[in-house]
Amino acid sequence: MISIVIPAFNEAAIIKTTLEYLYKNSSRYLLQEIIVIDGGSTDGTALIAGSGSTKVFISPKKGRAAQMNYGA
Repeated sequence: MISIVIPAFNEAAIIKTTLEYLYKNSSRYLLQEIIVIDGGSTDGTALIAGSGSTKVFISPKKGRAAQMNYGA
């Protein structure tokens, strides 16, 4: 099983398209989950990402490394 972790910050313009692409092009037998770690976005990224079956978490610390560590 595969989990995909996506760090995101103010990605509202592309997060929906990105998630749709991943769900469409990933094997449903291998893909277990997609997790978006939001770094405190102010544009609704977390709300958009969480509208489907994607798990969304808000990272308490800023920065890509902190988001990836939080998601792992």
